Amino acid sequence: MADQHDSTGNEPHAAGGSTATAPSIDFTTLVLSIREVALLALHMKDADDPEQLPPAPDYEAARTQIDMIDMLRDKTKGNLTPDEQRLVDSILYELRLAFIQARERRG
Repeated sequence: MADQHDSTGNEPHAAGGSTATAPSIDFTTLVLSIREVALLALHMKDADDPEQLPPAPDYEAARTQIDMIDMLRDKTKGNLTPDEQRLVDSILYELRLAFIQARERRG
């Protein structure tokens, strides 16, 4: 049987046997994906299907995402590029502000 991996060692997508691969994952992608989850939990960003959103912002889920980014910042201190450090700092600021705004909106 022929090898089902492409030249990068990844298996092709199941649909139609395409050899398209997922985007590469790096520190920036990780932090941005955690940011997206936090914003969705706070209802600060529209989901693809709004009916899947909980009836109220999930503050605990948002806080967990913020804490994860904060932990990543602490654990990677001294190992980030200046751009990565600025990204983490700005995302933490953005999410903390969004958290406060979401709480104020709900009263």
